[in-house]
Amino acid sequence: MYELLAVVNGLLLGAVAGQYQTTTRLRLVLLTCITGGVVATMFGRFAQPDPALFLVDLLLVAVSAAIGLYSARRLMLGRHG
Repeated sequence: MYELLAVVNGLLLGAVAGQYQTTTRLRLVLLTCITGGVVATMFGRFAQPDPALFLVDLLLVAVSAAIGLYSARRLMLGRHG
C-alpha cells in the first residue's frame, strides 16, 4: 500500500515533465525523483525509515515517471497528429 505513494508521485512527475524542453526535463526529473523517493520513504514508513527502502521507492518513482512521461508525450502527439 505504501508503494502507491511512490507510483502516483512518479506518474504525476512524468506527466508534468512532458511539458518542458528536453534539457530542462532531465534535471527536473532527476531532482524530483530523488525528492519523491525521500518523501515516499519518510511518509510511507514514518515509524522506521530504512535506506534500502529508499532505493526501492526511488526506483518506483523513476519507473513511474518514465511511464508518465511516455504517456504524456503520446497524448500530446496524438492531439496534434
